[in-house]
Parts: sequence; structure tokens; C-alpha cells
Amino acid sequence: MRLVQVRTLAAAGVSLAEVGPLLDADPAQFAAALIDVERQLTERIEELTARRDSLHRLADGDQALLPDRAVALLERLSDLGLPAEEMAATREGWVLARALVPEGFDDFLTHVEHALDDPCFVALIKRATGAMA
Repeated sequence: MRLVQVRTLAAAGVSLAEVGPLLDADPAQFAAALIDVERQLTERIEELTARRDSLHRLADGDQALLPDRAVALLERLSDLGLPAEEMAATREGWVLARALVPEGFDDFLTHVEHALDDPCFVALIKRATGAMA
């Protein structure tokens, strides 16, 4: 029984130095320690999942540098017919804005969303795009 506990704790990431005191603890302390080990494992899983997701975003270009919400808004802008060089400049500006003022970037995206929901603004963008062509 004790060998199974040692192996299970070690496999869960508990250092061998911590295993001895855990096994000598009373049942309440042992249960509390197991809860803490589980919490640490959950945090590690979340960290590894975030790293994996970052790798996936890196393969997706814009998503490595911008959140999904910004990428979706760039797609909406592109659908309005903005020229490729204008889209590239907008994308670069957003990446820079996020890097320089990360705490305000979500508010900025909210303003862009509202603007793109305004038919008058969208009509203006389309007219301006047509005039540049």
C-alpha cells in the first residue's frame, strides 16, 4: 500500500523529499496535501494548454500577435474591400497599439466593433475604398 502511495505521489510531481512527510501525516493533513497537489497539477495543465494554444496561434499568423477578437475585426474590415496595403498597415498599427498600450486595447476593439456596426461608417469606408481604387 505504501509503495503504491509513494509511486502515485511521485508520478503526480510530488518531490521525494515531500513524500515521506505526507505519508506520515494524519488523514486530514494528507487529504489537504492531496488537494494542494491537485491544484498544482491543474495550474500546470492550464499553463501547458496556454503554451500549446500559443504555438497554434503562431502557425496562424495574425493570431500570434493579436487576440481572436482583433483578428475577427480585421477580417470584417477586409470584407469591406480595403486594399491589401491598407489592411497591412492597419494590422501593424494594431499590433503596435497592443504592445504599447495593452490595458487599453480591449476598449479600442470595442470602439472598432461599434463603428463596424454603424451602417453610416461602413458606407463611408466603402466609398473611401472605392475612391482609392
